Amino acid sequence: MAQATDFADRAWLYVPGKPEERANGPGIVSVARNKSGIEASVTMQRPGFVIISEPAWSGWRAYVDNRRVKELRANHAFLGVYVPAGTHRVRLRYLPQSFVVGRAITLLTLALVAAILAVRRLTRD
Repeated sequence: MAQATDFADRAWLYVPGKPEERANGPGIVSVARNKSGIEASVTMQRPGFVIISEPAWSGWRAYVDNRRVKELRANHAFLGVYVPAGTHRVRLRYLPQSFVVGRAITLLTLALVAAILAVRRLTRD
């Protein structure tokens, strides 16, 4: 990897199994950002990987055609997603577990406060 001069030409993915080298693509990728992540329209002539230059922090969730898939680490720091041949919609959403847990605690607390206020109001009347 230290000898690489163009990361658009070559990527290193961390996938289960024995190491191998193979050609990827070709394909066409059209990317757009949204509030919670990245949406991409991907057309691959044969199965391959799409590398996204976003930090591969834990919390990313990858979907291909609305089906959850495993996101991979590419080039030590970025995200990679395996995409079958053909045209597909790839969605990456950043939703760390700490946010999910915090949201659940907040919603439960709000529901508890609303229930206490409702009981107080009913018992005063």
